[in-house]
Amino acid sequence: MTLSLTRYFKISLLGLVILLAGCHHQPTATDNLEAPAVISEMSKHGIIEQPKQWSALVKQTNHGKNVKTVRELSAILQQGNRHSFATDSPKALEQLNYPSISNIDGYQVLNVPTFFSADSKKTNKYQQQLRNLLKTVSHQQTIILNFAHNQGGDYYPMIAGLAAIIPKGVLWSEVDNADHGKQVVMTATQIHGGLLSNSYRFPASHAAIHKQVVVITDSRTGSAAEMTIMALKRNPQVTTIGVPTAGYTSVNKGRVAKSKKTAAILTIGTITSPVKIGNQRHFNNEPLKPDLTTMYAPISPAKGEQYQKQQPLDTDFWHELEKHLSE
Repeated sequence: MTLSLTRYFKISLLGLVILLAGCHHQPTATDNLEAPAVISEMSKHGIIEQPKQWSALVKQTNHGKNVKTVRELSAILQQGNRHSFATDSPKALEQLNYPSISNIDGYQVLNVPTFFSADSKKTNKYQQQLRNLLKTVSHQQTIILNFAHNQGGDYYPMIAGLAAIIPKGVLWSEVDNADHGKQVVMTATQIHGGLLSNSYRFPASHAAIHKQVVVITDSRTGSAAEMTIMALKRNPQVTTIGVPTAGYTSVNKGRVAKSKKTAAILTIGTITSPVKIGNQRHFNNEPLKPDLTTMYAPISPAKGEQYQKQQPLDTDFWHELEKHLSE
């Protein structure tokens, strides 16, 4: 299905937070970069990880005037902040993966995958499917959520779909480069706030589910997935297990060019968690450390870096997880 660029542009102007980690396309040359405006906005509002190198790059490119391709612009933005990038196809940002259940040794594992779409119907489908599957697995003594290889996308449907196990209230705070913070809050039917004052409405969830919850993480669990886990960790019954996450714990803003042919993703905020995660509350592209670190990664590294699926879980990792479940 073709993504509506008009709709995408409209959403971006409203300040849609796009949280995609590790999304590196192979861009081509374009005359519609708006590179000077992008670099100016990044300089003014961005979270710059290495200010001296960034300043040198800005001068070297004549404040973006010498940048001729999306590839060049993307490389420059990533030097500013590794969570930032540019793409020559805004519609390529769409990541359509939907939740599913895997049956492993008598357990039902709820897979929470990467997802982003500017189409509200697709977003609502993800949220509703996740909500329904959560209810399906809630009969177990321990609910198992698989976030391995969830590289992010849009945290709204992820959090809304899991609302029955996430306490209402302040999910986290977003902090800009002037150290001004704004809270992101979840009510019974809405997630709202943050640096861009966005909001997402969803139907009131089923009754709260009071069960032990295990969340599986790996080195590709990033961005919106990390923020969803941050929200989940406010529930004292949630335990994370696996290996540290990717470390894209920052806030992004989408900026689509007037031509609607290119887009830039700018990192504009850090994140403060209401609860400590790995003895840490403030995050600036640092990974989330799991409560229980396993010897084996959830997804076998032997499958290669391009492997995107959440299943099958590594056999040795699953045996480690089973020991925890039986305690």
